Amino acid sequence: QLHTAKLQAIESILEETNEPLVVVFYHHGFAESLKAKFKDKVAVIDSTNFTRVQDEWNAGGLRILAFQYAKGAYGLSLQHGGRNICFAEPTYMADHYAQAIERIGPMRQAQSGYQRTVNVFQLCAADTHDSRVFDVVVGKISVEQALTLAIRDAELTAP
Repeated sequence: QLHTAKLQAIESILEETNEPLVVVFYHHGFAESLKAKFKDKVAVIDSTNFTRVQDEWNAGGLRILAFQYAKGAYGLSLQHGGRNICFAEPTYMADHYAQAIERIGPMRQAQSGYQRTVNVFQLCAADTHDSRVFDVVVGKISVEQALTLAIRDAELTAP
């Protein structure tokens, strides 16, 4: 773990909204940090607990539901448990982002009879790999440019 800024940001979101939060991550290490910080307030979806955790979330039994982009987004129906989603780590894959937002998003909310705004939080650490991913996603740079910058920066900091 390099820093706790993102965990602090998630804690702030929880305090300010006073509502449950879906957290989407990319690396397993981030899920471990979430569990260490929030203990029994977080459930991380995996292939062994998919239905149970989804049902617990939709029944209002979880403060934080977390899943990895590629493993948790498909097939989930999360609109009954809340309206807030936080992308803790960025991804290059637009489909992963779209699938995650669709699980709790405005259309899902409306289909279930909710007329509430969906809040989307995106965490990005400045001057890091995160910021390069965001630059690729919004079209400021190419994936090739992001990779070249990462290699250059690694060479500059290597002993």
